[in-house]
This record gives sequence, structure tokens and C-alpha cells, in this order.
Amino acid sequence: MASRCNRTDAGMEWKYDGLRACHELVAEDDSIAARIYESEKQKTVRPFRAKSLISVFFYGERRLNTVARRNKEWVTHQRSFKNKAERESYVACRKQEIARFIRRRVAEGGG
Repeated sequence: MASRCNRTDAGMEWKYDGLRACHELVAEDDSIAARIYESEKQKTVRPFRAKSLISVFFYGERRLNTVARRNKEWVTHQRSFKNKAERESYVACRKQEIARFIRRRVAEGGG
């Protein structure tokens, strides 16, 4: 299993699992705060996809209620791209956005 790590300043680190093509933001207590999956679907105009999942515990009361009604644990966002380079740049930016979001929520006492 191939893995690459990128540490953030909030005691969390990004780990990459090559078998699942998944980036995971892992906290110090080994809980997973976020995931970003990469995939490809042939025979479409935009074959490269990225799907980000953020744990619902970092969101506010309204989002918690909405997600609880649907019996979900993750808030998801998905995008498609025409080439692999676009997807890679999006994943790099999205990793930074998610880390900033979670740091801000933890500092506010939301996570």
C-alpha cells in the first residue's frame, strides 16, 4: 500500500492511499476528518473526477439537522475535469481549503 503524508499545523496530516486513490485528513486521535477520492470514468466528456467528503461534525446546527434526516455522516462535493492536470491542481487547492476550514472550526469550538 503506497502512502504519502503531508502534515498540517493543526496536528492533522494528509495521507494518500494509492489502492483506493484516496487522500485522508487524519487527526492525532486517528479519526478521519475528511477524504478526497480521485476516479476516472471513460467515454465521457469529463472523465476525471474528484469527490471530497468532510465529516459533518465540523458544520453548524442547521447542517447537522439536514444531514441527520438523511442518515449521512459526510458532506460531499463532486467535480469533473477534462484532464488529469486540472484534477490534480483542484485536489491540491481543495486539500488546503479543507484544512483551513477544519482549523477554523476547531478554533471556534465547532469540531
